[in-house]
Amino acid sequence: MPDGSVALGGACTQGASGNTTGYDDCAAGGICIGGTCMDVCGFDGSPEAACGPDDHCVRYGQLFANGEDDPIAGACTPRCDPITQLQSNGASCGANRGCYLLTTQTDTVAICAGAGSTIVRQEIVGAVYANSCVPGAQPRRRDSSSTVMECGGLCRPADVTSTTNMTSEGGVAPDSCQQRWGRPSPGDPDGESCRYWWAREPFDTLSPYSNTVGWCFRHGAHLYDSDLNGTLDLAFPRCVSLTTGDVEPPVMNPPGNDALHFWCIATPQMLARVAQRIGREPAMREPRHDTLAPPW
Repeated sequence: MPDGSVALGGACTQGASGNTTGYDDCAAGGICIGGTCMDVCGFDGSPEAACGPDDHCVRYGQLFANGEDDPIAGACTPRCDPITQLQSNGASCGANRGCYLLTTQTDTVAICAGAGSTIVRQEIVGAVYANSCVPGAQPRRRDSSSTVMECGGLCRPADVTSTTNMTSEGGVAPDSCQQRWGRPSPGDPDGESCRYWWAREPFDTLSPYSNTVGWCFRHGAHLYDSDLNGTLDLAFPRCVSLTTGDVEPPVMNPPGNDALHFWCIATPQMLARVAQRIGREPAMREPRHDTLAPPW
């Protein structure tokens, strides 16, 4: 493979597939992503494999990988805010690009990536990636009884209980599930509420997005395991029906926090105890995609 001449940040092109053409024109150490040469990075934690302070090392499907295998390397990709869709310098991610969350087993990051085209409440056809949806939306399960993946909007969460911020159950305006995405109000049979992103994170620390980003959740379409027998059997409660006491089954000893267990309030720390993890279990059924769609 010949060395290219385009420096990092420069406009690049990817050759057609083939042994003698299937490469880009980036200089050594760069990879063409979305028409721009980006720095190649690794996941071993070494300084040599790391990205700069404004980027994250991100996996792309079929890049540095055989088929759908896990990529062994990635590309340094700009950080951003998934709610405002802006980079830290106030600029947008660019034309036909958006800001997406990627959650791994150890962290959540938000990066600029090529925009998907699947709209909210539409089924994702084919392989599901973190950026399969339109900007500001992420993959989610349609309901608790199927494996169909669809797109759901992100939202700005607030602590909601039966006595707190009840009008913000769908999120904080204008970034609520209703105003931003046109979804039915939480009291509607098909309504959506804004639940904290920490519920979808499988690790025991807080990410920058655990308590600052929410996801629109169709609570009426989901059940949870009320008696810990491994069967989803009880309708998921609304946040405005919950308190910070332990009333909803299963009641714990020592008592738990219903609003926390059902992802309605921010968590002061990740849920390390087994009893606390029970409330997070349904969200663990949601997709936690840490890979972007192939960049070509």
